[in-house]
Amino acid sequence: MEKLFQKAENKDLSVSKILNMKTGVNLDTQRVLNDIDVNSLDTFAHNLLYGRIHQNITLVDTQSCYENSQDPRWNNFNYEFLIQDGQHRIDMMKRVVFNKELQKSITLENFSNIKIPVRVITQMDFDDLGDTFVANNSGTALTRQDKLTFLNTNLGNWIVTQSNKHSKIMGQLLGNLNSGRRWDNKIRIALQIFLNQNPYSYDYGYEAGKEFYKRNQPNENFQVFLEHWFKCVEFSNQLEKKNSKQYVILIPYVLRGILPNFIITSNDSLKFIFDDFVNYHKSQIRTKAIISFEDLSISYSEGIQDRGRKFSQLKNKEFNTFVGNRLNEWKSKGYIVKNKWL
Repeated sequence: MEKLFQKAENKDLSVSKILNMKTGVNLDTQRVLNDIDVNSLDTFAHNLLYGRIHQNITLVDTQSCYENSQDPRWNNFNYEFLIQDGQHRIDMMKRVVFNKELQKSITLENFSNIKIPVRVITQMDFDDLGDTFVANNSGTALTRQDKLTFLNTNLGNWIVTQSNKHSKIMGQLLGNLNSGRRWDNKIRIALQIFLNQNPYSYDYGYEAGKEFYKRNQPNENFQVFLEHWFKCVEFSNQLEKKNSKQYVILIPYVLRGILPNFIITSNDSLKFIFDDFVNYHKSQIRTKAIISFEDLSISYSEGIQDRGRKFSQLKNKEFNTFVGNRLNEWKSKGYIVKNKWL
């Protein structure tokens, strides 16, 4: 099927008109919505009142896109207009107009004559949602993980869901704001280690990461792995902070040697395995130089890429040996059993 050329219309719409539109955000094609403090809202309110806001809000007219493409996926949204750019501005408009924490004199009537530039996309391929967002935000501080998350893939959307579902646990480890989709980044790295698709999983550039997202689908093995991994994140949070982040990235090497060939029988069993791993690792770091957790971030500079590759090769060998030497012991103690479904 021939790819659709995108079409759009430029409109000047009043604030009241924008707020009355049924707009929404698809998390995997948009930036995470960060909280806005009251002072910033007050400043935005005055800028709005004096007509200082001139940056386009970009919306996708889902009904028009369906009519022009006949792709039924456009009908999966519960709103008429998908926000491609401007969700923070629309959110601030709502809070300024309807939120009682701000000046009581500010009401919807104050904005009746104020118009905002809006670009409405009326024709596009559904599969272009993520790429269109990235293309129009390339001049802003998008991280590589931002771009990967916004690709509108099944795996990307599933990872966002997992991030939100386990936000409390992830927040204890990395801070409460998922700035730059940091939680997505760590989940992606853990999955890459689990799949062992590449000897240096940590330093994917955008294009290679894009292939990882588009080639893989969330499945039962992913789900079981992440359930165990999140439990280990919880265990890590109970340890000394300087070591806890490191364990979060290293434990997938251990879980990969167990799952899916074996089933971990309980959370208590997982805790015994985790403690065994921690004690083993502590005994090793007395004699080996360990690359810091920050070196495992999604950097693509040649130096860190080379270190990441060497680190991963070392850990592949080390933890394959560790798990291999422990399997019989863990089986005899009932921590793991053979997966009869394989």
